[in-house]
Amino acid sequence: MEFYFDPDKGKGSHGTAFIGDRRTQVRHGEIATGTLMSMFRELGIDRRDFCTMKYAYPCILEPEEDEAYQGWFNVSFPDIPSALTCGRDWKTAVEMAEDCLLASLCVCVERNEELPTPSPTAPGQELVTVPPLAAAKLAVYSTMRRKEISNMELAERLGINESAVRKLLIPDRYSHMKQVAKALDAVGCHLVVEDLAA
Repeated sequence: MEFYFDPDKGKGSHGTAFIGDRRTQVRHGEIATGTLMSMFRELGIDRRDFCTMKYAYPCILEPEEDEAYQGWFNVSFPDIPSALTCGRDWKTAVEMAEDCLLASLCVCVERNEELPTPSPTAPGQELVTVPPLAAAKLAVYSTMRRKEISNMELAERLGINESAVRKLLIPDRYSHMKQVAKALDAVGCHLVVEDLAA
């Protein structure tokens, strides 16, 4: 689809962006979120195509109040109410949180549900990530849901059978990264790996 921007066609310092036969006014300088969403609507763009999904979720670690479990921490995820676990100390609780997060996202995939969107990490919360291979699989799954690509359609694009696609989409099941990368490419998605400071 043809894209064109005319900086001189608009009110004042505004320009006009054209995508196909649709157009929108583009103001000079920073664009507020609400304005950007309106521009997307005018251009017929799905805003989700411009959003990135980070498979990192904040969790809350709270000391156990029961004296019999002194030193233990309870773990909960604000974005995934059903994801609850605990650990006998802080380090173990964080490790359990990682396992719990992945298990909860696996349930979403198994039930063909939309993955929860992570909220910003608030003060006092810990950020928990899923392993890179699982994140890549979740990216394939989310994109397939958004673009309404069936397992059979992805199987045809990859030249494999449908049961292989089902296995490929299981986040905690091992798959060769090269095969997952092909699936990402087949659904028009890209994975970005970030190095976050501890």
